[in-house]
Amino acid sequence: MNAARLVEWYRANHRPFPWREDTAPYKVWIAEIMSQQTVMAALLPFYARFMGRFPQVEDLAAAPEADVLAAWAGLGYYSRARNLHRAARMVVAAGGFPRTVEGLLELPGVGPYTAAAMASQCFGVAVPVWDGNVLRVMSRLSGRSDVFTAGFKAEMLERLGAVLAVGRDSSKKRNAMVKSAIQHREPSDLRNAANAVDPSAFNQGLMELGATVCTPRSPVCGRCPLSAGCVALRKGLQGELPPPKPRKAFVDVSARVFVARRVVARRGEQYLLVQRSAGQWFAGLWDFPSELGGVKEPVRRVAPLRMSAKATFRPGGGGGMASECPPKRHSEGRAGAPVACHTITHHKIRLTPVLVDAADAKTLIASTEARWFTIDEMLGGDLALATTAKKVLRAFKHCL
Repeated sequence: MNAARLVEWYRANHRPFPWREDTAPYKVWIAEIMSQQTVMAALLPFYARFMGRFPQVEDLAAAPEADVLAAWAGLGYYSRARNLHRAARMVVAAGGFPRTVEGLLELPGVGPYTAAAMASQCFGVAVPVWDGNVLRVMSRLSGRSDVFTAGFKAEMLERLGAVLAVGRDSSKKRNAMVKSAIQHREPSDLRNAANAVDPSAFNQGLMELGATVCTPRSPVCGRCPLSAGCVALRKGLQGELPPPKPRKAFVDVSARVFVARRVVARRGEQYLLVQRSAGQWFAGLWDFPSELGGVKEPVRRVAPLRMSAKATFRPGGGGGMASECPPKRHSEGRAGAPVACHTITHHKIRLTPVLVDAADAKTLIASTEARWFTIDEMLGGDLALATTAKKVLRAFKHCL
């Protein structure tokens, strides 16, 4: 691999994200956590909003968790926000961010990739990163299809680590680099032995290459700085490498959502929301009471409830539901009640709304925190509202 050419290409062609212009650990950290499960185009407005609300790690550490969850609204996977909050308090208590991979791994929500990315970008630590973009680039460069094996990852990380080690470590590592270059017939690695490689630009270059040039479909090989040594290009295998990752089967989850309504003088109609408990999906967020649980217990059954005599849509529980989720908008004319759908962590969730008597509110609350809200209060933007609640509101607001 011609590391010098990759770094040169990255510096001339990288996308100008805010955390690349200012590599303060806090800014890089927030960006890296947000980029998990979120594409860059969608991330940028969320990043700007979050940083505007919590410009320094001290601001994040001092904020109530509810404010952090509200600022995270729309990004999903809310455990990331809760881990950010916990980690921010640890960083402030320690007087700053750890400067090593080992230290960064101690922070909640920071795994091997994030630790390596932060260490290399913020502190110049010569450690390689490994994500889906790097996997794809290395699969095509090497012509290898065994990309989902532990052996492939270990071997590629060793080769990338050897590139980064040259010029800044012992002669023993330099010799290992030379030996690896000869063994894998990579003469460009021998040239790398003359100069130390910038770990930040090298790691970001690999990821940027995978994101913008060596893409999953229709890679732009003519723009690739590493095309001269690409086995997949030489053999015409770019469209076949890497092979698709085996997909985990989805689990279908059907649960009822209980909509309790009351009318309060000078406030109008209010609806009961509960704060979801730890261990459940959307823990810490406000949602309509429901049978929906979490990964370990997807559906939690509740005691029988009295259905409201003023229900404006058919109560759930009767009739069948389609095996596939219907359109996200309200769908009349199907068997049984209309359904709101959501997909999370390999679970396809179908939520059937049930309008219940307000007198059953205590049964719905159980041990969780609960409050009554108007629809305007729910959608005002200050409440950390679960995605499932938003979808129920969007789909059935005219019924409520």
